[in-house]
Amino acid sequence: VSASTSDGLATSTATNTAQVVEVNTLNALSVTNSINYGTLGAGADSGATNSTTTATSTGNIWQDANISGADMASGVNTLSVGQQCYKGSPFTWANTCTGSNQLSTSATRLVLGAGNPSSTSSPVSATMSWGIGIPAGQVNGTYTGTNNIDGIAH
Repeated sequence: VSASTSDGLATSTATNTAQVVEVNTLNALSVTNSINYGTLGAGADSGATNSTTTATSTGNIWQDANISGADMASGVNTLSVGQQCYKGSPFTWANTCTGSNQLSTSATRLVLGAGNPSSTSSPVSATMSWGIGIPAGQVNGTYTGTNNIDGIAH
């Protein structure tokens, strides 16, 4: 870019020197859907029926997710955070989180997809599948909790 100007009294030409523009990185995800496991009794699990969430990059870099959570609660009763499992593709919950990731209170990286977003009209997104197992003897109730899905650089 160059520009020139005159104040009408003196004749001089102003020019711009090369400009350096720095764009900061933005780790940001938009996550759709709440995780709903439906109604399960003690000793049951979600099996091959996964609840899903979709994480869409709203930032400007290739992103993964740090995933963590907390125990679920129903009044004074709790359900351990480790009873929830997740994966970047569908899976079957079978007594443990074998073949998927066990949710914990410590953030664990999940690779979401490949590449940088190329425009705001075609963002990069990935679906995460969720499952749960209810231990035998767990007190019946409606358990709720919070899972965290935070964007991090790939």
